[in-house]
Amino acid sequence: MSPPSHPAVEQPLSSGSTSPQLTLLRSATPAPDDEDYTGLEPDATEPNQAGPAPADHLADPVGFSVGSVDAPADASSADADVGNDQVHDVDTTEVDQLAKEREGLRRAVAEREQLVAPLRIGFDALARSFAQRVRELEQLKTERALSHQELHRLRSSHAAPIEELALLRAERDCLLATARPSSTI
Repeated sequence: MSPPSHPAVEQPLSSGSTSPQLTLLRSATPAPDDEDYTGLEPDATEPNQAGPAPADHLADPVGFSVGSVDAPADASSADADVGNDQVHDVDTTEVDQLAKEREGLRRAVAEREQLVAPLRIGFDALARSFAQRVRELEQLKTERALSHQELHRLRSSHAAPIEELALLRAERDCLLATARPSSTI
């Protein structure tokens, strides 16, 4: 008498199959209700195993990666070149501007010299004339001083004759008085 088959044991799938005989064990416990599985969905934070890798999925075709602050070497070098060109352009512009300003100042100084040259010549002529007048005035002062000295000498030399003349006049008066006859009564 053959033993009864267990409900958990299943008969072979096919008796004529060349594959190994597989047996499926059914769980003796009943399947849980569907409500026990509510909220047990796959975690969204876990990477999708069936899809592409996160790095490949987030890669940018230009070469920038999401969340990365580093740009490719080519782009940074290109930006640096552009920045250097701009700096050189600014420096060249400033140098040209300074050169133009310096040239303008030189022209202004040259024009000023042209305007001042005649005035300077006239001022030099006036200065020479004034110096000549001063020398002439000094000479006149000297001559005047000499004239005063000469006048004083002349006065001194004429003082003696004047005194002698006064004495002669006094003597004459005396002689006239003695020579006049006296009146008789």
